[in-house]
Amino acid sequence: MKPQTSQKVSNAIDKLETQMAEALAYTATKAYIAGDLFAQKNIGVKLGFDLVKKAADDYANEYKRLLVEQGGGYVVENGNLIFKPWFQEANQKAREEVADMINTGIREGKSIDDIKKPLRKYFNQRKRHAEMVARTETAKIQDIASTRRMEEQGVDKVQWITAEDERVRDSHAERHMQVFDIRSSPSLGEPNCRCVKTPYIE
Repeated sequence: MKPQTSQKVSNAIDKLETQMAEALAYTATKAYIAGDLFAQKNIGVKLGFDLVKKAADDYANEYKRLLVEQGGGYVVENGNLIFKPWFQEANQKAREEVADMINTGIREGKSIDDIKKPLRKYFNQRKRHAEMVARTETAKIQDIASTRRMEEQGVDKVQWITAEDERVRDSHAERHMQVFDIRSSPSLGEPNCRCVKTPYIE
């Protein structure tokens, strides 16, 4: 690939990654607010929206910082939050795949218009991927917000509740109705998980 073309591709990917980070941070804000309000409803308190919004904005800024500076974020695996550099890996993969598309087109003698077609499709797929990530992140972020708010209000135990149907993971079904210390309870947010954690009062 020509240096000039390579630079244009890099600039385009950088712009897309910035847009993705902005979109994910915006989604994080909404998810955090939803989790905070869920906790307030469960423990019977009502805090001012300005306070809730500030907490959500603070979290979203930290979330975006991890994406941009460390190239990833925390994902849920078997109830544990684990940092993964998925955003950084996606960026590198994007550059390699786009370079391959252009180089293949050049080797095969394709016109610029023909080379553009798969590139447009690829970038649209990347945007859809960002939307999918946002959806799977929502439950995790709601859980983080809900847990923080419950802790602030003095809740020290939570109860795990599943949807009680055949779609529930076996590992989650085993947790149904179990009571956990709020500081060591398994995290929510695995893909398509519909479980919730509610305050447990003895």
